[in-house]
Amino acid sequence: MPNALIPENDGEEGPNEFGNNAINVSIWTEGILLLQGLGLHGVPMPGEIRPQQVSPKPDHAGILGGHQPLPMVPDLLGVNFGRKGHHSVFVCGSAYAGFLEGYSSRHFPLHVYDELRAEAPPEDAIYEFGEHFLADVVANDPVYCGRILTLLGIEAEDFRQSSFCFGDVCKASLVRVGDLANGNRLDAPGDKIVRQAFEMYNNLVRADWLYDRMIQADVVIPLGYLAEQNLAACFFAESRRRGHQEVVVRSLLNENLVVPLPRYERLYSSRYLHRLRNLTFWRGMENVEDAWLLRNDDKEVVMRPVPHPQRNPQFWHDEELLTALRQRWIEEHH
Repeated sequence: MPNALIPENDGEEGPNEFGNNAINVSIWTEGILLLQGLGLHGVPMPGEIRPQQVSPKPDHAGILGGHQPLPMVPDLLGVNFGRKGHHSVFVCGSAYAGFLEGYSSRHFPLHVYDELRAEAPPEDAIYEFGEHFLADVVANDPVYCGRILTLLGIEAEDFRQSSFCFGDVCKASLVRVGDLANGNRLDAPGDKIVRQAFEMYNNLVRADWLYDRMIQADVVIPLGYLAEQNLAACFFAESRRRGHQEVVVRSLLNENLVVPLPRYERLYSSRYLHRLRNLTFWRGMENVEDAWLLRNDDKEVVMRPVPHPQRNPQFWHDEELLTALRQRWIEEHH
């Protein structure tokens, strides 16, 4: 059975030396250290912002605490993503919403998540996690995941055989903890919450994971300007860290529209955030043909932003526009 998170090896050389498998194994095994590094322990108070992976209800404190957080969420990969001869598209949000049953409106079983973190080798755990995530989250979320699937032109059951990748800048579910009622919580997600916890968010983001995934894709589709600015900044920071001399982010059609990227390793500052927000394409959407071109010494990545799926309903209900974007950036080879 094809693994939705680990593409099969067909003998063709991948787009980089890390391969699809290694990135997800790193997220699954090393992301726990990032969560532990936050130093968050005990049962959170309502209104507190935390990763859901370290935010237990009182009766789950023994299996969902800061000393033993649940793993971060690996990217969801179609089996053809990153393979030569396939048009690979990486769709990326800013941070995962909560998806645990009893903690959110989604229905991923906590006991499954808990059991999988102890499973070895990690590839097996990632496989099982992906099967549950597709069935319990992606297929049952008509607003967020459903709109992404509509843009891509597929159904949830088609994802395994696709050349698409779903992921987020932050691989943890950053949420505002909800009130406990009848044994359940309803933790709130959203970019607004991310902005209120920038320092925590930065501490949970690994630029190398994002860069390695981006350069496996032909087209990157950020969901909202927060994801857009972070992907651009991560591409810049990681390119510099790896010794690239030329790093440029500019309009694909207008060489004079260049984003001046920060000369430091922090993902962004408030000044840089404001600058990117003013330049973002998805706010206007006047030209379906345009996109950002991210380029360093040996790699070019096309990045075509769209609005966040839970914002701008006019965009997500414009079938003509969605079709035009799909034909230009998703169905064609570039």
